[in-house]
Amino acid sequence: MWGGRFAEGPSAIMREINASIPFDKALWRQDLAASRAHVTMLGAQGIVTSEDMQAILGGL
Repeated sequence: MWGGRFAEGPSAIMREINASIPFDKALWRQDLAASRAHVTMLGAQGIVTSEDMQAILGGL
């Protein structure tokens, strides 16, 4: 798999980052719910505009 232009496998930092992928896949619903709640709070507090809040929510 690591033939061609890759002389060796992924670096230690990439192995650490990729180690969380199974957890990310399991928790994606909760992650999106938290992001929606957070941006809704930011909108309610006037930290982001209502327009920006709606755009962010639409992107989630």
